[in-house]
Amino acid sequence: MSSGGRILWLAGSFAGGKSTTAGILGERYSLDVYHADQDLTNNPDLEFARVDSHEWFWLPVPEKRARYERVIAHVISRAQLMSESGDVIVEGPCLMPALLHLNNISALDVVVLIATPAHQRAANRKRRKHWSHDILDDFEDRVGAWNEWMAVDDDFATEVSESAAEYGYSVVFNDGAQSSQ
Repeated sequence: MSSGGRILWLAGSFAGGKSTTAGILGERYSLDVYHADQDLTNNPDLEFARVDSHEWFWLPVPEKRARYERVIAHVISRAQLMSESGDVIVEGPCLMPALLHLNNISALDVVVLIATPAHQRAANRKRRKHWSHDILDDFEDRVGAWNEWMAVDDDFATEVSESAAEYGYSVVFNDGAQSSQ
């Protein structure tokens, strides 16, 4: 960028630690944080890409990627606008490495956070107390639905980590062992 602030892109899998990391860095270094998922959830024009819809959790990776392809320009534009007044951290699973690469986002500006399968499951169990139980309540076989959901998240994490490596983006695997402070 020639003017304004720098943009740090925190991409990654679900439960990878993107929001937590962005929040900590934003607070510690007085940076603006753009939570792309919140924007997508609150923007009626982008409702098709909402991560909190029940169907979302079972969509195969190619369908998620296709939906994210439709919103990535909006997310990048919003981040660039925010960066006019200073440095910004952007986080969200919509920042798939292949999409960032297609939009010429430099590897120097991207960190990809991938939850290990064990951490992803533990994080989603904690989240379950807040919202994921509502998603599973609609299923007779909640255990089977949970396992399918985790398998889809595993596929997403694999896609994201493999494409991050392909495009030279830094990848950090989060096993939940480190403190968030």
